[in-house]
Amino acid sequence: MLTIQKQAANIHVADVLLDYIQAILEFTRNSPMFEFGLSPRGGLALLNAARALALIEGQEYVLPEHIKTVMAAVVNHRLEVTSEELGDDKKSAANYISESVPIP
Repeated sequence: MLTIQKQAANIHVADVLLDYIQAILEFTRNSPMFEFGLSPRGGLALLNAARALALIEGQEYVLPEHIKTVMAAVVNHRLEVTSEELGDDKKSAANYISESVPIP
């Protein structure tokens, strides 16, 4: 397991995708849809999950699609939805974030 974690940590992430993750965090913190936004630790979890998915798919680098794919799993227990528009459906929250924050 430690070997796989080290391999995932070596998956390349372009600076523009780090900025994208930061934009996601900022969006959730400023959106009235959420009680509290994602923390820096939530951003790291999103980054690490995207790296792991890239590794599983045999990629040497993270793609924006990796981030979008893992988003629901990462934000599911981290965001409290305040808007009735999204209800309690965390997948809708992840979709809302994905649709609201443009991919670079």
